[in-house]
Amino acid sequence: MRFRDVLALPCLANARVIAGDAHLDRDVRWVHVLDNPDAVAWARPGQFVLTTGYAWPREAPRLRRLFRDLAEAGVAGVGLAVPQFFETFPDEVRADAPAHDLVLLEVPWEVPFAQVTEEVHTALLGEQTRVIERSEAIHRALTRAAASGASLEVLARTLAAETGHDVAIVGANGDPLAVTVGAAAVAAIASEATRPATSNTTAEERTVPSDAAPAGWAVRAAVQVQTETVATVWLLGRNGRPGPLERRAVEHAALVTALRLAHQRELGTIESRLRRSFVDDLIEGRLDAVGLVAERAHAAGFSAREPHQVAIVELGLDVPLVHEDFARREAALERVRDTLLRSGASDLLTTSSNRLIVLLPGTVAIETVWTALNDAKARMAVARPYVGLDGVRRGFAEARASLPHVAPGSWACFDDLVLPRAVQGDREAQRDLVEGFEAPLRAGRGGALWTETLFVLASHEFVLNATAEALGIHISTLRHRLERIEDRLGLDLHDPDVRLRLRVAGYVRGLAHVLPT
Repeated sequence: MRFRDVLALPCLANARVIAGDAHLDRDVRWVHVLDNPDAVAWARPGQFVLTTGYAWPREAPRLRRLFRDLAEAGVAGVGLAVPQFFETFPDEVRADAPAHDLVLLEVPWEVPFAQVTEEVHTALLGEQTRVIERSEAIHRALTRAAASGASLEVLARTLAAETGHDVAIVGANGDPLAVTVGAAAVAAIASEATRPATSNTTAEERTVPSDAAPAGWAVRAAVQVQTETVATVWLLGRNGRPGPLERRAVEHAALVTALRLAHQRELGTIESRLRRSFVDDLIEGRLDAVGLVAERAHAAGFSAREPHQVAIVELGLDVPLVHEDFARREAALERVRDTLLRSGASDLLTTSSNRLIVLLPGTVAIETVWTALNDAKARMAVARPYVGLDGVRRGFAEARASLPHVAPGSWACFDDLVLPRAVQGDREAQRDLVEGFEAPLRAGRGGALWTETLFVLASHEFVLNATAEALGIHISTLRHRLERIEDRLGLDLHDPDVRLRLRVAGYVRGLAHVLPT
């Protein structure tokens, strides 16, 4: 209980506060009568010391040292029975009182110390019982909220309603997770949130700047999952100082919050494992049962109707990996996962040795994934977008074939690498290069005609007159065909890059040993 509550007891109705009015919110834990010469040795923090002053030294330096030592011992206040051995507190004690933070109280001589100790101890026991009952009620309310699957926002509102104080649950990085206060108060505790707590199990009091937030005091308790501090629960008050109830309440809230976050983390871990397993089975072609595939795809957040690009990232880690390398790989994986989730995509990714395999939907910009890696030695190859399970397997094969051709510290898409791979003699790339032109043309009527026209054009250096003569058609007919071809390919045949790719494709197309008919 607080000192001002002690003063409200009948036994101290006629007592007079001589000094320490500003410290009446100090907690009083016990009352102790000390009238022996070595009083400091018996003093304990939070005690209200009663004395007649009989054993006090009469020399001013020794008397001052006595009160300095009592203050350093944590005594909450001193009650002097007057008038008998002292008419009042000595002047030198009063003069030093502001520096000691002690409450100095004059108790009428006729008030028995036994009456004071009885009334105060009875009140203390009653207060402790009240605190225990209220803290248990708060704990039950928080537990019920958590058991019902309530969010952290509901937990914060429950704690605020039970205590009558504002609440903020803040992540280890200072980000607010759930608050019942305004932005100014959150900003005021943000810097404090990242400072480590002095205790991992008990609440501690912190001061919040009054000009930055409405709170005059704050009690916080660390939220620990295993041995990691993942968040902090703050209870913010406007007046006075926090008492045992506030400390117990914030400790209860920290425990319930820890259970909630641990549960969420475990669910996230299970879901992540399921998605990684799904991606592993998908790219390796181990998915056969149609019903099971659909169920697993739905659970993993994979849509077989939406196009995905397979990206393979080779991290700057030596193989075989050592313990530190596994930690770096998982850290990179988490950064990419956060990027996917922030983009509204499912975190469909897995690992293999020093590589990450990621399924990128169209909603995710490839550049953001590359930036999230933050690895100057990494390289990343990205396949073309494909739809469906077979499309993912094809994309994985494309990205895997492209990766050796990507320079460390850079990334490239499959289409960017087909031409240099084909020129270097990569037969698969040569087939892909030709197929990139032929497949769209074969998809419609007259595909063979359009294909012949395109490659004859390339073989005649894109000279229209020579091409028309070789095909035996009028140049106007050739122009009409080329317009139709550009529409089907979605390409500009005047683009120098397109012409280079087409000429190389035409060259390798004619090599029977490369592309057998």
